[in-house]
Amino acid sequence: MFLITITKPSNFPFYFLNGTLPDDVFTQLDIALSYYIKDHEFLTGDWDGRVRLLQLSNKGNNFFPIGLIEKVESILICNNIDYKIQEYFNTYKEYDFNWLGFELRDYQVDAINCLQQQRNQSGIVSLPTGAGKTLIGLYWAYLNKTPFVVIVHRKELLYQWKDEIKLNLGIDAGIVGDGVEEWGDICTVAMVQTLHQKVKNKKPLINYPLVIFDECHTIPADTAYKVAMSFLPKFRLGLSATPYREDNADIKIFGAIGLLSKTITPEYLVENGYLAKPIFIFQKLPPKVIYSEDFNTVYVKGIVENEERNKSIADWATKLVKDGRSVYIHTDRIKHGLLLKKMIPNSMFISGQSTNRQEIIKMFATGELSCLISTLLKEGVNIPSMDALIYASGKKSAVATIQTIGRVLRPQVGKNDAIIIDFKDNGNRLLLSHYIQRKQNYIKVFGKLVNTEE
Repeated sequence: MFLITITKPSNFPFYFLNGTLPDDVFTQLDIALSYYIKDHEFLTGDWDGRVRLLQLSNKGNNFFPIGLIEKVESILICNNIDYKIQEYFNTYKEYDFNWLGFELRDYQVDAINCLQQQRNQSGIVSLPTGAGKTLIGLYWAYLNKTPFVVIVHRKELLYQWKDEIKLNLGIDAGIVGDGVEEWGDICTVAMVQTLHQKVKNKKPLINYPLVIFDECHTIPADTAYKVAMSFLPKFRLGLSATPYREDNADIKIFGAIGLLSKTITPEYLVENGYLAKPIFIFQKLPPKVIYSEDFNTVYVKGIVENEERNKSIADWATKLVKDGRSVYIHTDRIKHGLLLKKMIPNSMFISGQSTNRQEIIKMFATGELSCLISTLLKEGVNIPSMDALIYASGKKSAVATIQTIGRVLRPQVGKNDAIIIDFKDNGNRLLLSHYIQRKQNYIKVFGKLVNTEE
């Protein structure tokens, strides 16, 4: 019989293992709390490519991120290891918020109930764009009567959250980011890039009892993870339509926040009228034969400079605009966007380099502009009127694809459906495999709403 004490200090977002474990149990923990980096099999040298979140302290104790406590407990229980947990959290002053927002929908209430049952009342809620993740986050703060900070990774989200906090709680939130540092007494919205600079320069962060991580799938990035593990909250909440990764680093999301608490599917929301119904159209193209194994060469010739493909994009855009649709064309590269802009009358293109992008996005949101081409609208932009997406960028990223589609499914009065156009790229095995992967991603997320016939 082994007795293990697991301790969570008040000044550290980790649990420490005190005691001796059997070797086989320790190996199980090491595997469960680690992951291989992408393409690790091609590494040379001594490192096996495994990133380990179970680490050894200077005093010889093993420790792991706060959100993985349930994983550790389950392994100890399965191996009949006797253990006890000692947890210490900072105390905080409660605030009586006024809830000024809408009454929560049934699935939002369900998500809140699931969070209440999570260990330390911390976890991740996965729900599609347009399903009200901001509302769930703010209602969670309201229920717990706790000051809070919202961590975002885009400037647009910084101000969207500030507006939503004012609308639903009647509070003027502080802003940290976009050249401003004004911490609020009750709540703050902060950009992860600004916070990372403070962490890097060893400047203190203002700690709040609740940290809300918007678009929490970005946490495994080095900057975001360092920020996430620099706060000392009692409650942690992650929100994302896609709380998973393609670089195998999902466990860092869970480590920084907690396990997945509730998943709400787009299929459920469409069937119940909470999201616009997606109509998927997979456009076949003439084969574009490219004799190269270099992906950049293949991508430029097969996607960016493919005249037949670009003509099809332009034709679809023209038709959809003529039908009264608000059309968004997503590209991955600036050159591609500029080429399409020349081919599509009355369209506009913006990228991260566009100084007037907020003005153009506003024109698009209000209907003054009917066709917007951009590299930007994957996350964080709320334009409910948008009801047609041409996914021109290709590639296979599940996160990028699903996040982008989410932009066009936001509900609005009089909007019943949304058209999504994608292209069956063939003639090169790389482009074809990416198309197949995208379609599999659509089916995985949207189920029977996707037409599987070729």
